Amino acid sequence: TAGYVLKYFKLNRSTKERTDILKGYDNYLTKRSLEMFITLIGENVYKDIDFDLVTQYIPQLSALTYKDIRGAIKSVKYTRPSHLYNEPEVAVFQAILTDEELEKLKSLAKIKLFERLQGDYITACALLPDELHSDDKELSEQVVRELRLVFVELLGRAYEEAMTCGQIDVRDGAVVHILKSSVAVTGDEVSNGLPINDWSHTQRYNSYVEKIERISTKIHLATAFILAHTEAQRTFKFKVHQGKFLSNEERKILAESEDQVSMAYEVLNTINPLKLKQVMSRKLCVVILNSAAIEISELVKFGLLKETEGEHYFEHLEEDIRNVKGKLNEKKEADPQGRGRMTSSRKTFLNVDPTAYAELRAEYEYALNED
Repeated sequence: TAGYVLKYFKLNRSTKERTDILKGYDNYLTKRSLEMFITLIGENVYKDIDFDLVTQYIPQLSALTYKDIRGAIKSVKYTRPSHLYNEPEVAVFQAILTDEELEKLKSLAKIKLFERLQGDYITACALLPDELHSDDKELSEQVVRELRLVFVELLGRAYEEAMTCGQIDVRDGAVVHILKSSVAVTGDEVSNGLPINDWSHTQRYNSYVEKIERISTKIHLATAFILAHTEAQRTFKFKVHQGKFLSNEERKILAESEDQVSMAYEVLNTINPLKLKQVMSRKLCVVILNSAAIEISELVKFGLLKETEGEHYFEHLEEDIRNVKGKLNEKKEADPQGRGRMTSSRKTFLNVDPTAYAELRAEYEYALNED
């Protein structure tokens, strides 16, 4: 048969050594997914998530040890600038750690003042309390207008980057359309000297689809809005700002952004806490799975994974994402807490050996060529 011919000439490359290499990549993906999880639970919108629900959809995170979590926190904390690090809510690991281990992780995760200020001088100044930034100079409306335009540009880029890296799922067409439209309208308004008021525009656009969309759309919209504004604020404060202290004009722009974020949080506060926790836990799962897909794309791009192997990963990740979003065709299994169908119990990113998948794919293509 075609399979024996392929094996004889070693065209399938399905070797024990290759399988071991792929297992190494699988461990790498699990490590990166844990680091992404640590990063996400440092954001305010992900502070209260259901870790049990997360591990049911991403079982790769179900067998974590204290050493695994400690290593991930160190990696996240010490491989990025101090102003980009947010202390993760390590209490989510309470069920799998001892009290002593949990306290050690809390101490490790907390960033010390000297760590905050050990960066460059501009970063240190930007981290000082607002009262120390004030001065007696009158606001320049022309400068404020130009800075608003810069901030809106940063906001648009934050949305684009979030879509590229999977923080905003491009499958949520309504959310993507609403956010892009709000930025466009806000850009026109600030060009005419008006303040930043993009949250009101998201609500205006959302009213058209609210009747046919689930409450999860409202949650995804608000959280994406909050995260993008937070990222734009960071960029504005630590890259656009170049003086010793923030100017009054710069502080005004940041205050306008904070006002918009506050309004988005007010909407989240009106939602049932249990429902919000479930939706945000699922959203976190989708972000992690999208991140894993990006990592796999990089491995394929640099030739570390064969295309057939990468394709196999993508197929299962896509299935996992549909599962998290509740869009599988299979009948949902009963769950006492109403969380829907759970994933399989597999502990890796694959259901079967990818080399075996590549072999089957090669046999199939060989048979087609023979015909």
